[in-house]
Amino acid sequence: MLSPDVLPKQAIILAGGLGTRLRAVVPDRPKPMALVGGRPFLEILMEYHLSQGITRFILSVGWMAECIIGYFGNTFRGASLEYVREEEPSGTGGALALVLNSTLDLGGRALLLNGDTWLTVSLPQLAADAADRPPVTMTLVGVAANDRYGGVELDAPGRVRRFGLPPGGNPALINAGCCLLEIETVRDALTDFPPRFSLEQDLFASLAEHGLVRGSVQDAEFLDIGVPDDYRRFCAAHGAG
Repeated sequence: MLSPDVLPKQAIILAGGLGTRLRAVVPDRPKPMALVGGRPFLEILMEYHLSQGITRFILSVGWMAECIIGYFGNTFRGASLEYVREEEPSGTGGALALVLNSTLDLGGRALLLNGDTWLTVSLPQLAADAADRPPVTMTLVGVAANDRYGGVELDAPGRVRRFGLPPGGNPALINAGCCLLEIETVRDALTDFPPRFSLEQDLFASLAEHGLVRGSVQDAEFLDIGVPDDYRRFCAAHGAG
């Protein structure tokens, strides 16, 4: 059985994107605030992770940040909420760097989540797969016909070897938008990157070249609500479209 102290208690949520793909159906708010049965998706996402023991959320916000901050404030059902604002779009990697290099007291390990991705990740399984504490342990899910996402290749010990394998309609493992980070190690790795960069294509790819990204393959529900069809699918399953 896992010791409780290896499970993450804090989560960083990337919630600052422009939401251009979803703008046609959600024109008036940032993607994480898209309504599902009258509630913001971000509220449903945080509820799920509260149920798994997360007690602190750090939200990276940018476009229409006040919509998020004004709705949630500084607490959510007993969990603390803190915000780091992107003044200009800096990519997923730049957003994480702003959080880790902010004045917030951040150490140990943290969950990293996309604010527009639904994943019923098991945190105990994720922590177990990260037992040797690599800088990044990435949740992966299998898709039967990958026609949209970059595929991920693992080696026999479960390390991520390559990202971004071209979609071809074949079965594949994909990055499900949820990682477990060892904060100090990742913070050190961020010093070599420019202000704007991609987490997956730049940081994670660089770490994977040195065998420093582990995969946690999970049988979990996965939907990217940043795409209109998946947003409608999530609303049908979890609320009212």
